[in-house]
Order: sequence, then structure tokens, then C-alpha cells
Amino acid sequence: MPQADTRSFIYQINHKDVITYINPEWLDFAHENNYDIIENTSILGTSLWHYVVNPQTIQIYQTLIKKVREGHDSIKVPYRCDSPDKRRFMEMEISSSGEQDVAFINAILREESRPVVHLLDPAYPRNQQMISMCGWCKKVRTNGSWLETEDAIIELKIFDEPEIPQITHGICPTCKTDLTQSLLN
Repeated sequence: MPQADTRSFIYQINHKDVITYINPEWLDFAHENNYDIIENTSILGTSLWHYVVNPQTIQIYQTLIKKVREGHDSIKVPYRCDSPDKRRFMEMEISSSGEQDVAFINAILREESRPVVHLLDPAYPRNQQMISMCGWCKKVRTNGSWLETEDAIIELKIFDEPEIPQITHGICPTCKTDLTQSLLN
């Protein structure tokens, strides 16, 4: 039985939402997932919003951060961070770490192995077409619905072309509702 990954992946932002700290485990996790272009020195001092591009996701993050800065206890948010060969069920804890500083502590709750899904491999050749994937549950938008990645690949016939589409992240209606409800509590 594989050993559970018990590492915590931590980053912190200051009052201007600038990244001020990344722990070594966060950087290791990025490299393990083929994000070799990321270096500690290239991230520190940059805005969090440089890395979160979808307007709905930005709005959710900003609301969570505001709540923590206004004195709310830490907030825990479940999400998925899949790799080509694993489904990763994770949790992000957002908490105050000083006056207006905010810490994000991410942990893997469980992993499930699966056959390799090239759509999730950042090194796989891409075309200019874009598909939308929920940044929280990793479902992909198809023609009017949101499906698990493997099902969406079949539905959208993604591998019928020599190169696969690029992924843009958004939020599906179910996750938006769930997150909105958790923000109201």
C-alpha cells in the first residue's frame, strides 16, 4: 500500500496580496508536477493575482481572504489538484498569519491512481483551442454540462486532433454554489 503524502504546501501573502513566503515542500510539489519553470525567487514578490486568472476564482479568493483579514477563524476549502496519473483530493486552510498577512496551507487528503490522462500533462503538445476546467473539482465543461476529465475527453473527442486544447480554469455551478454557501456561514 502506498505511503500517504503528509506534506503541507504553504505560501503566504502580505497586505497587498504579494507572495512573501513559499515553503520548500510547495516548490517540490510544483516541480513534481512538471512546473519546472517555477522558482522560489521568481514567485516571491509577485502578486497572487498573477497566478489566479479566472475572474470568478479571483472573486472567491478575495472573499475568503477578506473574511480571514476581518477576523474570521481559519477557513478550510476542499479542492482537487489532479496530476496526469492521480486524482488528488486536497484541502486548503486559509488563516491569518499576522496583521494583514494571510497563509494558505494545502494538504493532500487522499490520492487515487488512474491511467495517465494526457490532458493534465502540462508538457503535452497543445493547440490554440481552450477548454474550461473547474479549478475546484477538476470537471471539464462540455456541451452544456460538466463532466469528470476522463468522460469529458471522450465527449469532446479531445484526442481526435494531433494536439490537445489548452486548459483554462473557471468554476462549475456546483462548486460555485458550495463555495458561496460556505462563505455565508
